[in-house]
Amino acid sequence: MKNDILHKKVEYYDMRDLVERACETYKDRNIYSYRENPHDKEIKYVTFSEARDAIRALATELRSRGVDGKHCVLI
Repeated sequence: MKNDILHKKVEYYDMRDLVERACETYKDRNIYSYRENPHDKEIKYVTFSEARDAIRALATELRSRGVDGKHCVLI
């Protein structure tokens, strides 16, 4: 029982691969939620598809600024 596999091992080539495959699997599900102000009652939701589009836009912008192929930290 200790050696039973609970989940199939999935390997990703890079972050792009992880994001694209997660979006294929969970396209319309929420990836996260937030409030613009901690005191707001309204909660905003972001789907995997919306997050993927934002990540693609950021990657495109970084490439246009010459960061492609270089180390970069985003906070």
